[in-house]
Amino acid sequence: MAPDQFRTTINKLGLSQVAAARLFGVDEETLHQWANGERDIPAPAVRFLHYLIATRTKGEEAMKVLDSWVLIR
Repeated sequence: MAPDQFRTTINKLGLSQVAAARLFGVDEETLHQWANGERDIPAPAVRFLHYLIATRTKGEEAMKVLDSWVLIR
């Protein structure tokens, strides 16, 4: 996934870069580097984005599910 596609997808999911960093479990600087092409976007992150788009899951919904899952563990 190219950086511009990454940024577009994050926006399409209704996420800020801060929220996206939290969703991926990385710091904001790492996400900024992905978004600007300074670092490659890891394949699992790309697959997760494709899953969210395919299932029409908004970023906020995914964050709620992941947050509740972490609390259960």
